[in-house]
Amino acid sequence: MQLAGAELLGHDVAAMCDARILNQIQSVLAAERNRERLVIDMVRTSTYLEATPFVDWLTSVSPVRSVRG
Repeated sequence: MQLAGAELLGHDVAAMCDARILNQIQSVLAAERNRERLVIDMVRTSTYLEATPFVDWLTSVSPVRSVRG
């Protein structure tokens, strides 16, 4: 039950998100290493500006691809 809120939020974001952005989010979440780094960076940062370098790094080393079949 604790994860229900996160799952519902994910569905809401997917429904209203631009397809390009959704693909970027899915590519981040597809790789274990990226998920771990994302969590660590989220804990360390408190603002969007602080998190931007990770997003820039991720898109430079990992081509954005669709995770939808």
